[in-house]
Amino acid sequence: MKHDFLSRIGVVGWEEIEPYLLAGLVLREPVLLVGAPGTGKTFVAIALGKALGLNYHVYDASKGMFEDIIGFPDYSDGKVRYVPTELSIWERELIFVDEISRASPEMQNKWLEIIRSRSVMGIPVKTLKYIIGGMNPPGYLGVVGIDLALVDRFAWIIRVPNSLDFEKENLREVISTITFMDHLGSETGRDVQKMEELVSFLKEAEDALKKLVNSDIDKKVQDFLIEFPLLVQGTPFEELINNRRLSMMRRCILSYIAVSGLKDIQDIKDTVFKLLPYILPWYAVKIEPIEDYIAVLKERLDPYFEFNTYLKTASLTEMYNKFWEGHTYVLPFLLEKIKKILIEERDDEQNGALMAIAAQMLLELQKRKNELLQMLPPEKIKLIDNLFIDITKDASFEWWEGREVNVKGFPRVKELLEQIVA
Repeated sequence: MKHDFLSRIGVVGWEEIEPYLLAGLVLREPVLLVGAPGTGKTFVAIALGKALGLNYHVYDASKGMFEDIIGFPDYSDGKVRYVPTELSIWERELIFVDEISRASPEMQNKWLEIIRSRSVMGIPVKTLKYIIGGMNPPGYLGVVGIDLALVDRFAWIIRVPNSLDFEKENLREVISTITFMDHLGSETGRDVQKMEELVSFLKEAEDALKKLVNSDIDKKVQDFLIEFPLLVQGTPFEELINNRRLSMMRRCILSYIAVSGLKDIQDIKDTVFKLLPYILPWYAVKIEPIEDYIAVLKERLDPYFEFNTYLKTASLTEMYNKFWEGHTYVLPFLLEKIKKILIEERDDEQNGALMAIAAQMLLELQKRKNELLQMLPPEKIKLIDNLFIDITKDASFEWWEGREVNVKGFPRVKELLEQIVA
């Protein structure tokens, strides 16, 4: 579904990212606009405030005094309260926090509470519906960087286009248009009026979002995101992923689906990859393009998911054979399989053979320490080292050769494996 709300309020050239900005408004979680100076971030925030008929204000995080935000303290009745001013935040419905990446660490910490919980000094800003942030990309002169704790509170992180990204017709419109923010615009520029159609659209999309929660589509999204941390291991995405971000990603994906009007999504992977540049804080903290790294994930994806699906039903021997083909993603399934074997009732000979296969696979992984360190904590790796030492010094234990195994060492193998999978 194509939207043209932004063009109708005077925003030119943002057609590609409009669905993501609308999804951020529907979700009502903080949105961060990342772009060079002069790309229209402040204009968009003000135009949206006008179009939605909201009480809005623009703050400059790099030079604003925090006292301006909270107002003057009043202790006259024995309680601390703040007297609102023209600058204070207490009755705002939309705020735009500009120049976040130029603010001092102290000011970023103060804005963190507002962006995280819509409160100041523990006092809720009950009217605040929308928070939009603005920053220049890393590497710009004067940019001090943005704290990862702060950027991680933004659900949508949208890189906005600049003049080099525009078609010539869009560029002509930008050059020729006089807006309400221009000096001439005070008399001749087109102002933005409240747009009831946009208000109604956001309300309908919010209702659609509520219906998506716990739906079949939601389950597909969650199933994909459960596997996502393993998929990104060893890539620059790994440092951007945590539990909060994964939860935000789910909500962002659902809000995008609600805004786009998508009814039936057979394969959620394409949708997730399309959204990754906007639901990970990549462009807030990194300079290099994201596309090459997404291509790496796509190369991993199909064999990874096919293999994982296969391993869920594979026997231990089949897993062993796959392991020797170089599939290091066996490990999580191998550990689950070992857990299952340890609690099942089997005779010693069966258990001995299975444990020998499992131990052999773990010991082979021992040779790949760099890979293993990404998958297991150091204490678990130490147990695998002990497994290797104990078994190799015990001459009575013979390895799995020709599908035969001597099980005399099985109790010790079982003991160590129980600790490894605990």
